[in-house]
Amino acid sequence: RLYGDSLYDLAAEEKLTETLMEQLEMVAEVLKENPEYLTLLSEPSIPKTERVGLLDKAFEGQLSLYLLNFLKLLCESGMLREYRDSCRQFKARYNEDHNIAEAVVTTAVALTEAQAQALKERLEKISGKTVLLTQKTDSTVLGGIRVELEGKQLDGTVQERLSSLKKKVTEIIVYFLGPGVIIGHHQLPWKSPVFSQPVHQVYLLGIKGSRCLDRSFCLF
Repeated sequence: RLYGDSLYDLAAEEKLTETLMEQLEMVAEVLKENPEYLTLLSEPSIPKTERVGLLDKAFEGQLSLYLLNFLKLLCESGMLREYRDSCRQFKARYNEDHNIAEAVVTTAVALTEAQAQALKERLEKISGKTVLLTQKTDSTVLGGIRVELEGKQLDGTVQERLSSLKKKVTEIIVYFLGPGVIIGHHQLPWKSPVFSQPVHQVYLLGIKGSRCLDRSFCLF
């Protein structure tokens, strides 16, 4: 994080934030697609001068001198595997300065262009920022959409609604002392006059005859 902050401060001072942002992402993609190259650059048995020379050979003339020197610094200090964290911090600073929010939307079926645009506009109203929307598909999502906005999840899926209902149920106990007798509700854990130990889950909903009184929480 410290390295990312330092690089961003330098880029801002030199008015190169956009240029370096693009180049940082390009290098990150190269390292992701070529993990053996990252391993080679991080191998301590290879002299530093040789490893730094590999960086010159690969990126000289393609990168800003500031970024190339940044890569060499990480390489020489054995911190090149921290490069992705540095990229994330640089991007976070850039987004903050430019009022940008990143969002990830996951749906069972890909959104249409019109749907994605409508969602983007809605998220921009919520955040008050320009939203960069990334789309993903996941067949296990039962319904609705799962949205992560600036690291916070806004979930409209069936799974989440079921989880929410389950949580509500486990926070309530309605107990039964006899046919047609219903005794209140309590937060859990609760010291019941009926059970010797504190109650941590729903054991029985109140019943009148065989009919569930509150169908919204009927478990049987």
